[in-house]
Amino acid sequence: INAEYMGIQDIQNQRSELEDVNIKIAQAEEKLRLDPNKLKAQNLRDNLAQLETKKADLEVQTNESNLSFPEARDRLMAKIKEDNTLILTTDKRVKDLKKIVENYEKQMKDLQGEMQTNKTCLLYTSPSPRDRQKSRMPSSA
Repeated sequence: INAEYMGIQDIQNQRSELEDVNIKIAQAEEKLRLDPNKLKAQNLRDNLAQLETKKADLEVQTNESNLSFPEARDRLMAKIKEDNTLILTTDKRVKDLKKIVENYEKQMKDLQGEMQTNKTCLLYTSPSPRDRQKSRMPSSA
């Protein structure tokens, strides 16, 4: 019994130590999260990324400005052809979508006409109980 008690006591002590270590870790993480140097480093990384993007853009502009006139013209013509192809593709897609919309509108119109016809037909083919007592047909007398 004494050995069991000592084992349980050791486990409780270890749990207590573990809780203390977890508390210290949480405190250290919070301190690190609020550390001005860490925040400054993050800002510097963000600035570096922005500057690298700007540098790449400037390099592209510099390369374009160093092109000879025929090379610049060829590059511009290629861009124009690419843009025109995109415009044609988009125009074709718009026309196709317009046709699809027109077909749907026609189908809706046809269905509305059918519904109107069926509605009218139902009104005249569904006699009320009163109509059963009176004949609709003129009497032959």
